[in-house]
Amino acid sequence: MLINATSLAVKRAATGAGGQPFNSGHNGGAFDWISAVSGLASAIVGIITLITVYIGATQFLSQNRMYRHGLSWRSLGHWQKIVDKSGLFGLQSRIAAPTVSLKSLAKQEWEPSISFPIGFPKVKNGTIEDGESFVQAKASWVNFMQALGLGPHQNHLYEMQDAPELLNGIVPMQWAGSDLVSISSILGFQSPEDKPSYKSSMPLPMQWSSPLGWLQFRASANGCVAQFRPRRKPRDQISPSLHSYYDPQDLVLPSKTSVLCSRLWTAINGYVLQENRVLYLGGADKHKRPQDIDDDAEMGNEELLRNIMKEDLPEQELMRQMFGKKEARSTALNQEVERTRSAMAQKTTGSLGRDTTESFLESILNTEKQKIDRKEVLRPCPGLLSTVVEGQLAFSRGLEEPNYTYIEYDRKYAVLEDIDRLQYPFNLGDLYLDGKLLKLVKEAVLQLQPDGFYFSPSFFVASDLREIFENIQAQSNTLKELCNDLQRTRKTARAHFSVPDMQLIAKAASSLRTEFLQPRENTQTLDLVWALIYSRQVVRAVLRALSKAPMARFLETPVFCKNNKLDLVGLLGDALHDEMEEKQNDDEENQIPGHYHIPHLDDGNFTGEDILAALALVFLTYFWIDKSWITDTSHYDATIPHSVLMC
Repeated sequence: MLINATSLAVKRAATGAGGQPFNSGHNGGAFDWISAVSGLASAIVGIITLITVYIGATQFLSQNRMYRHGLSWRSLGHWQKIVDKSGLFGLQSRIAAPTVSLKSLAKQEWEPSISFPIGFPKVKNGTIEDGESFVQAKASWVNFMQALGLGPHQNHLYEMQDAPELLNGIVPMQWAGSDLVSISSILGFQSPEDKPSYKSSMPLPMQWSSPLGWLQFRASANGCVAQFRPRRKPRDQISPSLHSYYDPQDLVLPSKTSVLCSRLWTAINGYVLQENRVLYLGGADKHKRPQDIDDDAEMGNEELLRNIMKEDLPEQELMRQMFGKKEARSTALNQEVERTRSAMAQKTTGSLGRDTTESFLESILNTEKQKIDRKEVLRPCPGLLSTVVEGQLAFSRGLEEPNYTYIEYDRKYAVLEDIDRLQYPFNLGDLYLDGKLLKLVKEAVLQLQPDGFYFSPSFFVASDLREIFENIQAQSNTLKELCNDLQRTRKTARAHFSVPDMQLIAKAASSLRTEFLQPRENTQTLDLVWALIYSRQVVRAVLRALSKAPMARFLETPVFCKNNKLDLVGLLGDALHDEMEEKQNDDEENQIPGHYHIPHLDDGNFTGEDILAALALVFLTYFWIDKSWITDTSHYDATIPHSVLMC
C-alpha cells in the first residue's frame, strides 16, 4: 500500500495541474529508481524481521528446553512438584526453591536424621528395590537435603522462595551463609586451611570435606555458588548378624537434650547439660588475667616453714611453695634445680649399678619433656562467651541467653609443679579442675551419647574428651570378647564406619540406657559409667573379674556404693588377689583393695549386670568418639558471603 501511494503521487506530479504531462524523460528514470529502492528496503526489513523472529524463537525454545531440564525428575527428584508451580491453564510457570533457617529448625525441635544420599529412581514413580539403580539428582542441593533427612513432605521445616534465574541449568537454592556454616559443622565438614581466620574473608574457590562428601564454593557473576558432591557409600564394617538384629529397630534416644543443639554446641566448645544449661570450656588467653597473678598469696618465712612442716607435701608442691611457680622463677634458679635433680638421679642410679651415661641421657630427656609437657588448668571465667568469637557463633545459631544458662571456664597451660593441687585437686588426664567443675564434667559426659552419625566436635572438645576417656583408651585393647566387631574395626588402620554402623552403635547404646541403666529406687545406675571413666583402677578390676569369674555369678554379684566409695570386693572374687599384687603405690585414695574412691558418685546398690551394661556403654561411647570428624568450619561464620546459592 505504501509503494502504490508513492507511485500515484509521483504520477500526478508528472502530469501537472491541467492533466498535461511534463517532459518526463528524465523523471521516469527517477521514479523507477525510487521504486526499486523502496522494494529493496522492504525486502531487507522483512528479512531482518524474519531473522529476529527466528532468533527469538530459537532462544525461547532453548530456554524452554533448559527450564524443562532444570525442572525435570532427574534434576529435582521428589522436589519436582514443589519447585514447579504452573498456573493459568499451564501457560504460566512459577519456579520456587526451598530455603532453610537454622533458628527455625531449632524452634521446631528438628532432630536431624543424617544419612548418605542414595538418590532417586531413574523413572518417576518407579519402584526400584535395588539401591544401586538409584541416581543422584543433578541439583546438588536436593542430595544435600536428602543427606539431612529433609524432604518435601516436611513443609513445616522450610519455606518456599522464588528462585532466581537458572545456574548451569539448575534451579538454585538460596542459603544464608551463617546457616550453611552451622549445618556443615554438625555434618563434620573440615576446611583445608590449617588455621581458618575469623577476620579475613573466606578465600574462593574453596572445598570442604566430610564423611558425606565435599562442599565446593566458587565465585560467579551471581555471587557465591556452592555445590555438594556426595561420597561413594562405604560398606558396613560391623558384622551382618548384628545389623540384622538392630536394623529393624527404631532409633529412639533417651536423652532429654536436643541432638541438634548438642551438636551445635560441641562444634563451638560447649557441652549441653540438663535444664538448658551449657558448660563452655574455652581456650587460653595470651594476656594475663587477675587470677594469673594472685594464685599464690605471699607468706612470711615462719608461716611458710609451718605450712611445709605441717603436711607431708610431695616434691613438686614443696618446690612450688618454697620457690614459687616455675614460670616465675629466674632462669638461674631453674637451671640449678634441674642440675641438682640430674646429679641426684645419677647418684641414685649409680648406687643401683646402672650406667651413669644412660641415666644422664634420661635426665636430659625428662628435662626436655617437662618443657613441652604442660597441663591444662580449667578456671572459672564468668562472662567469657560475651568476649570471644564463640559467643557470636552461639548467637547466630539461636543458642544465646536467656534461652541457655552459660557456665564458663577458660584454661591455662602450666607445668605440673605450678598447679595448686589444693585448689585443683582432681585431674582427668592432663585436665586439672576443682570439685565443682568435676561434677559438671560428670553431667556433661553422661549426657554425651551416640546419636546415629559421626561425632563432629571442635578441636578443644575432641582434645578434652581424649583426656577424659584416657583411662578407657588405655584399657580398650584389653577387652577381647566384648564388643569384638567394634574393637576389630577400630584397630584396623583403614576402617571407616558407615552411617548404618553409626546408627547400630546408637541403637545399642540407647538400648543399654533404657533397659539396664534407668534410675531405680533412688539409685542412679548411670553413675557406674562415671566410675568407669574416672578411675583406671575400676575399669581394670572389672575387666579382670569379667575374664575370671563365671558369667552367671558375675551378673548376680551385688555391688555397693556409699560415701563416694565403690565396693567391688564381691565382684572381684578370685581377681582380688591379683588386684592386691598390682595395686599401684601412688594411689593414695585406694588404700583397701576392692574399694575405690569416686568423687560425686551417688549412693546405691547395684549388681554385676549393671556393671557389665555400664562397661559396654562406656566402650560404645568411646568407639563413637574415637571415630570423630573434628570440624573447623565454624570459623567461617562471619567470613563466608552473606548469601550462598547452592546448585
